[in-house]
Amino acid sequence: MAENEHNHNHGDHSGHDHGHGKPGTDFGKEEAEAQAQHAMMQLQVFQQQQQSLQSQRQQMEFSIAEVEAAIVAVKDTKEEAVYKAVGPVMVKKDKKTVEAELSEMLETARVRVATMKKQEDKVKEKLRELTRKLSQLIKSAGMQEQ
Repeated sequence: MAENEHNHNHGDHSGHDHGHGKPGTDFGKEEAEAQAQHAMMQLQVFQQQQQSLQSQRQQMEFSIAEVEAAIVAVKDTKEEAVYKAVGPVMVKKDKKTVEAELSEMLETARVRVATMKKQEDKVKEKLRELTRKLSQLIKSAGMQEQ
């Protein structure tokens, strides 16, 4: 039993020394490196989010251009009824009804684009903050920027 206690204490002692090889200096650098790694992962997530928002916004802006063109086409027609695609079927509808539907679609799309722009701006600001933080962490960890 004394032999087990001796081995057990020896194991604790060597583990204890190993864990605190250079008190203070390594811990600060390791902590900064861990924080930098975390910041890099966050940066990647926000970059992907920004790209996704940008793509969605561009698609919505394209839709706006299509709806605007459709509004012009409907207004320019001399007919009282126009055809509107409803799924795979074309349906004859009153011109004024279609104009109202298109105007509502246009307004909704514009609101969505404005919301997406605000979200994009927030993500861009977060990216700037993370980039500054990462730069500071890299300096404090003594790592080289790549």
